[in-house]
Amino acid sequence: MDSTRGDNPLQVANAYASIYGTGLPDLLATSGDPVTGYYLDYYDATVPCLFSQAFAIKTPTPDGTADWNRWTIATLSDGSGMGMFLWNQSTGALYLWRGVTAHDNGDGTGTLSYTQYRISPHWQRGTSLSTLEAANLNGDGVPDLWAVTPDGIARAYLVSHLSATGPARIEPQKPQKLT
Repeated sequence: MDSTRGDNPLQVANAYASIYGTGLPDLLATSGDPVTGYYLDYYDATVPCLFSQAFAIKTPTPDGTADWNRWTIATLSDGSGMGMFLWNQSTGALYLWRGVTAHDNGDGTGTLSYTQYRISPHWQRGTSLSTLEAANLNGDGVPDLWAVTPDGIARAYLVSHLSATGPARIEPQKPQKLT
């Protein structure tokens, strides 16, 4: 829970690093409410399974807004450090941030630095997903996605052709029914 604003996290993801040197992975959380707005929180792992809110992140979403409640995040540890997919269900915008690093401003706020890649402007637009996970599924060093629909259909999506100037390539694999 965000002790400074009283907001419970809407979603939580592994930050895969500790900026305070504990060696334990910290957490990122989407927090906020309709009155004060939405933002990312950084939670420090002080001891195993104990986290304290370190700071609210002031970095905007990929579309330049602060509507973090509209974005689903999925993280992984990769060759860049931490990678994070950001997906907006209503627009289908899908981005990958690589080399994500949190920075504490020392005043209860912080920022993220990263390299941004646009994967697709309309991936799975309007689709309900019960799970979105990031992983390097084919071992090529580029993060990929697993998505599961509410009716239990799982599908891998392989990402390739990352570019700073245009959309990447995302290829759906054969769907599988979870039982």
